[in-house]
Amino acid sequence: MKADHRHDLKTNALADWMAHFPEWSKSNAKPLIGGTALVVLIVVAVLWSQYNNTVLAHTYRTQFTSALADQEIVVMQVAQSSTQGEDTSINLGESSVNLGELAQNASSETMAAMAYLKQAEMLREQTHFENGQPAPQTVADRIEMAKEAYNNVLKNGKANKTLMSLAHYGLGLCAEELGQFKEAEALYQTLISDAAYDGTLGKASAVNRVESMSYFDGAISFPIVEVVPEPSPPVVTEAIDNSLVTPVTGPEIGPALPEAETPASQPNAVPAPDVNVTQ
Repeated sequence: MKADHRHDLKTNALADWMAHFPEWSKSNAKPLIGGTALVVLIVVAVLWSQYNNTVLAHTYRTQFTSALADQEIVVMQVAQSSTQGEDTSINLGESSVNLGELAQNASSETMAAMAYLKQAEMLREQTHFENGQPAPQTVADRIEMAKEAYNNVLKNGKANKTLMSLAHYGLGLCAEELGQFKEAEALYQTLISDAAYDGTLGKASAVNRVESMSYFDGAISFPIVEVVPEPSPPVVTEAIDNSLVTPVTGPEIGPALPEAETPASQPNAVPAPDVNVTQ
């Protein structure tokens, strides 16, 4: 077939399709509308996904980092108030609630794990900064919430070994808070023996914690030290040569002075007048 003939056939087919297009579009209106809408939805979904992964994710990460920094400021303020005798530990409880909400709305599991880890720390620190001795039930309730937060870290932080190690270490601290020292040591030893956590902060902290716990294993006794008094220096006495000592005498006394003469014994003395007082 010649090229000119093929061109004529294509031109005639295109002209025929364009001539019948209005009729074809009317008969296929619903499929055309549905297909067009589907294409539009796909394009919008792709664009929104790209926007969410860039702008929204960056915005959330910025807000998340700022929120964590704010919690550290709260801890410092509570610690400073505690040194002045003021009890502002309730602010730590409010911060723990905010961190829980932040974790639930996190854009990734790792960020959620970070928020849960900080939430657990806030709950434990509230007990330490509270003035006086909190009620045992209050302490138990807070520690249970802290344990729940640490377990949430283990669920969401599997991609980050450091977060996982800190969560295991935190569970050991919770056991210590409740006086369960044997259980705490067992949790630390499990973390230490796991080679998957080599080089992580949580494992290093567990090693130091186990070493410090050994100092308080059993009753504490202090050695009795016998105090031996130092000998007094000897008293040195020397013989005294009396010939070298000059005797001490009183002042020299001159000749006795003559007694003063009374007026009557003096030759030129004028006798005192005899005065008679008559009434």
